[in-house]
Amino acid sequence: MNEEYLKEEDFKDNQKEKKSLIFTRFLESSWWTISVVILVAIIAFSWGKYSNINSDREPVKILYPSTSSGQAPQATSSDISKTSPKTTQAAAVITSSGTVVGSKNSTKYHYPWCAGAKQITPQNLITFNSTEEARGKGYTPAANCKGLK
Repeated sequence: MNEEYLKEEDFKDNQKEKKSLIFTRFLESSWWTISVVILVAIIAFSWGKYSNINSDREPVKILYPSTSSGQAPQATSSDISKTSPKTTQAAAVITSSGTVVGSKNSTKYHYPWCAGAKQITPQNLITFNSTEEARGKGYTPAANCKGLK
């Protein structure tokens, strides 16, 4: 009787060879490429996300439509000086003394922050202290300016 026995070392070596073969097949497959692309994308996204956390940007300032006194909010000159030319014109309209604005070439009035008001050139800009004053001078609410009555 000739009996063969497996030694424990032979069994461990066989497992190592199987793992090595599986890993080699994985590296040669298209799954390896897909895995690398996904990992690079995750790393790049995380890097971009976390690199912007401590940026020194100025916080966003919200200008509300009106205050409790019924007047348009006032922006400071430093707020206006830090903006682009197009935004500076809009900020100048917002800081006007009236609550609604109109144009010399139109019969519509707008809130200063509405799109129509931002298109009015400074030489044609008329400010009104109230909607009643604008209506008294023959102006009507602009249809594209939400909230006007």
